Amino acid sequence: MTAIDEDFLDRISDAPQAHKPLALQAAEVNHSRLGHIPALDGVRGVAIILVLFNHFSPVAAYGNGMAKIVEPITKNMGVGVDLFFVLSGFLITGILLRSRSSKNYFRNFYTRRALRIFPLYYFVLILLAIGLHVIPSWEKLTTLRNAWPWYWFYGTNYLVCRTGFAWLDHSQVSLGHLWSLAVEEHFYLFWPLMVWFLSERGLVRLCIALIVIAPLCRAYAVLLGLDPHIPMVATQCRMDSLALGALLAVVIQHTSPAQLVSRFKWIGLFCAVAAVICFAMDGRVIDSIQLRKPVAIFSYTFVAFAWGVFLLSALSIGPLNRLMSQRWLGFFGVYSYGMYIYHRIILNTLTTWFSIRRLAWHGHIWTAILPHYILCFGATILIALASYHLFEKHFLKLKRWFE
Repeated sequence: MTAIDEDFLDRISDAPQAHKPLALQAAEVNHSRLGHIPALDGVRGVAIILVLFNHFSPVAAYGNGMAKIVEPITKNMGVGVDLFFVLSGFLITGILLRSRSSKNYFRNFYTRRALRIFPLYYFVLILLAIGLHVIPSWEKLTTLRNAWPWYWFYGTNYLVCRTGFAWLDHSQVSLGHLWSLAVEEHFYLFWPLMVWFLSERGLVRLCIALIVIAPLCRAYAVLLGLDPHIPMVATQCRMDSLALGALLAVVIQHTSPAQLVSRFKWIGLFCAVAAVICFAMDGRVIDSIQLRKPVAIFSYTFVAFAWGVFLLSALSIGPLNRLMSQRWLGFFGVYSYGMYIYHRIILNTLTTWFSIRRLAWHGHIWTAILPHYILCFGATILIALASYHLFEKHFLKLKRWFE
C-alpha cells in the first residue's frame, strides 16, 4: 500500500457518508446498523480454522514420511493469527470512521468492545483461578499462579517475551495463545484516539508509518540478540498487520475493493510467494522461537499484505466472495472468539484423557490423526456454541444501548 501516491492522498478527505459506496459502509460483521457482509464472517472463519488446525496438529502421530508433507503445512497454519490481525484492523477502523461524528464516540466504542471481549475472557480466567484451588493436579502449577496478573491485564504477550511459551503452556492448562488477544487489546486502547484526532489523510500516513516501523522493531530485536519471542509477540513488532487492515478501511471509503484488487493484486501475489520462501528458509518462521534470519524480519509483513489482498478479494464480487459467504464458513466466523479462547484448554484436556496412542488402531499411530481432529474440533465447537448462547449473547444484547 505504500504505492499510494500523492494524488490519491489528495482525494482522501472526510467525505459525507452518503457519497461512500453502500456496500463499503457495512464493514462490521455481526450487527452493524449499516448492514451485514457474510463474506467477512467467512474470512474470520478461515482464520479460526487455520489456527485450530495449527494448534491441534498431532505431531506425534506423523510418521517420517508423512511428517515431511503434513507437518510443515500444519505448522505454518499459524498465519491464521495474522489474518485475524488484518481483519481486526479493518473492522475496527471502519467502525470508528463511521461513528466519529457521534457525541458518545469513545464511550460507545469502548463499552461495546468490553461487552464483546471481557465477559468470556474473564469468565475463563475466573474458572481457571478456581481450578487452581480445587483441582489437586493443578497445585503444582506455580508458574501459572505467579503469572496471573499478566493475564488479567492483557500482558500475556510481554510475559512470553520474558519467559517463553514453555512457562505458560502446561500439560493440564495452556494459556500461551492469549498473547494475540493482548496485542489486539493494546490496539483497541490507542487506535480510537488516532481516528478521532487525525484526518483520513493523516490516518493513511500513520498506517504506512506503522507498517514500516514494525519490521524495524523486529530487526532491532534480532540484531541486538534480544529474546527471540519479541519479534513474534511484542505489540510494537506486530503493528504492521493491524495497520494494514486499518489502511484498507480508510482507502475503501473512496475506492471499491475490486479496483484495489486490480491495482494491488501483484503486490499480494509477490508477498504470498515471499512468505512461502520465508517459511522454506526458516522452517517455522511465523511461530518459531528461531527467528534469526534477516528474511524472517519481513515475513509478517509479507503475510499481512497477502491477507490484505485476500480480504479485498473476498469483498469483491466473484468466486472468493461466494466462497467466503458460505454459511458453514460463516458459522466458524460467528463463534470464532469462543473457539479461540477455549481451544487450547480443550486440547490439553482431551489429550490427557485420549492420548494419541489410546486413539490409535492396533498400535498404528497414524490412524489416530482423524479421530484426534474430530474430537478436538467437535468439543471446541460444542463448547463455543454453549458458551455463546448460554453466556456471551446476554452481554451482547446490551450493546444496543451504546450505538
